[in-house]
Amino acid sequence: MKLIKLSLVGISILSLSTNVFSADSLTDAFKEGKVNGQLKSYFIDTAYNGTQSDKDAFAIGGILKYTTGDFKGFSAGFGFQTSHTLGFDHETGDSKVDDTTVSIQETLLSEAYLAYKYKKTTVRIGRTFIKTPLVANSGSRLLKDYFTGALVTNKSLKNTTIVAGYITDWTSRNNASTHFDSPVYTLYANTKIANFTITAQAVFNDSVSSGTEDGTKDYYLETTYKLPVSTPVTLGAQYIGYENDADSSKDSSVYGIKAEIKLSGFALGAYYNSTDDDGTVRGGVGTAKDPSYNDLYTISGTKAGTKSYQGKVSYNFAEVGIKGLKAMTRYAVYNDYGNDGIDANSLDMDISYAFSGSLKGLFGQVIYAMTEIDNADDFNHLRLKLNYKF
Repeated sequence: MKLIKLSLVGISILSLSTNVFSADSLTDAFKEGKVNGQLKSYFIDTAYNGTQSDKDAFAIGGILKYTTGDFKGFSAGFGFQTSHTLGFDHETGDSKVDDTTVSIQETLLSEAYLAYKYKKTTVRIGRTFIKTPLVANSGSRLLKDYFTGALVTNKSLKNTTIVAGYITDWTSRNNASTHFDSPVYTLYANTKIANFTITAQAVFNDSVSSGTEDGTKDYYLETTYKLPVSTPVTLGAQYIGYENDADSSKDSSVYGIKAEIKLSGFALGAYYNSTDDDGTVRGGVGTAKDPSYNDLYTISGTKAGTKSYQGKVSYNFAEVGIKGLKAMTRYAVYNDYGNDGIDANSLDMDISYAFSGSLKGLFGQVIYAMTEIDNADDFNHLRLKLNYKF
C-alpha cells in the first residue's frame, strides 16, 4: 500500500538523518514512547424463534499499541489486534452455527502511521482507526476494522475541529481488505457556538471496487442545543443524505430529532427518525455506517420508508455511591420497516461496570436485545464483555 510505504520511508529518513537531528534526540523519542492496550474477551449468542439457526461465538484477544514521543513535531504509532476462539464455541453437532463476526482467528497490524504536528495542525499518514459519523470503525465486536490513508486535523479556530481525509483502503475486522480504485475523500467539521454544537461531514466515493456504482456522495449534519436552564436539557436534529451518481432514483435521506434530559443520575431520551421512500441510506464508509438516532444493537431505521420512534432511560449509580456502575434500557418501534408495510421493534438492555482501586482498568458489560420483525423470525441477542485496559 502506497501510503504505508510512504510512512515507512518517512521513518527511515528520520532514522538516517542523524547529521541534522542528533541521534540522542531521536533515541529519546523512542525511549519516551508509550505502550498501552487492552485485553478482551467477548461472547455473543443469538437465539431465533423460527427457522433460522441459532448462532454464537466466544473469543479472546486484545490490542497492543506503541506510540513514540515527539521528535521535532514527528511521531509514529504501531498497533496490533488479535483474536482467538480457542475452540470454546458451541458443541459440534448441535443446532447452532458460528457467529462469524466474533469467531475470528486473526492477528492484524491495524495501526502503522507517521504523524507530524505543527501548532494546531496534525497530519497522519498510514494505517489508522477513524471515528467520525460517516467514516468510522466499529467497536461493537472484539476486533475493529481500520483504514489506510491520510488525515489532516486542524484546531486553530476556537472550539472547532476540522478534518480532511484521503482514504485508499478499508480493512474489515475479519481481515477482508477493500482497495478503492479511486480514493475516498471526506471533510468533517465540529464546532461549538454558545449552547449550540454543529457537526457536519461529507464523503465523496468514486470507487467502483467498493460497489458504489460509479460514485456516491454521503452527507451528515447535526445540530444540538443545550437549553440555558438548571436541569440539563438537550434538543437535537440530524440529516443524513445519500446520492448515487449512476442512479438518482436511489438517492435518499434520513431526518431525525431528539430530546434528552438529565435528572439526579437518570438520563431520559426521546428520538425520531424518518427515511425517504426512495431508497436505503448507506451512511458512508466502514463498519459503523449508521449514525442515525435509532440505530440500536440489532436493528436500524435507515431502510427505505421507515419511520422509527425510540424511548431511552439510563442511570448512573454513582448518584447512590456505586461509582462505575451504569444501566440503560431503550425501546424502539419501526413502522413500514424497509418500505414493506411491516413493523418491527426492539428492546435493548445494557449494564456495565468499570472497576476502580486495585482493579482499575477492568470493565465488564452485559448487553441483551429482544427484536421482533413482522414476517421474519423474532430473536434474542446476548453479548458479554470482560476487558482490561492498561
